[in-house]
Amino acid sequence: MITTSLDYKSGKLFPIQFQFFGGVLLLIGVSVATNSIVVGLILILVAASILTGQSGIDFDSELQTYREYKSFLFVKSGNKKKYSGVEKIFINSQTTSQRMYTMHTSHSSNFKNREFNAYLKFDNGNKIYLNTNKDKIVLMDNLRKLAGFLKTDVVDTTV
Repeated sequence: MITTSLDYKSGKLFPIQFQFFGGVLLLIGVSVATNSIVVGLILILVAASILTGQSGIDFDSELQTYREYKSFLFVKSGNKKKYSGVEKIFINSQTTSQRMYTMHTSHSSNFKNREFNAYLKFDNGNKIYLNTNKDKIVLMDNLRKLAGFLKTDVVDTTV
């Protein structure tokens, strides 16, 4: 059976530190719910929203539409847009730099990382962001299913 739709998940909306906070908030909400149900349910709802927050893109090849969405509590929100065709999926690289200071001295260190960003380019020239990863091989493996579904190639512009 040929599927006409694909849900490409870009990743979580919140960083891992905030998700950890959401987990702690969930535990607090469960323990508070025994004394105050309303406060406990509010804390559980906020924690569940943090833990389930995701972004992604829904593609429908039959209707030739896509929808960039944000999802909280497994409810997706976003507007559908039409496209005529896909030109390519391409990968760019960027170098990120982070300066870290030590706690008791004024010394600092610079950490540089190379990240790879994936974009999809439509026939009309519009581009949309797909994903980022520090490992290019993992990113390319992640994009293969999408490229097969859209019948296009993954072009590596980082070489």
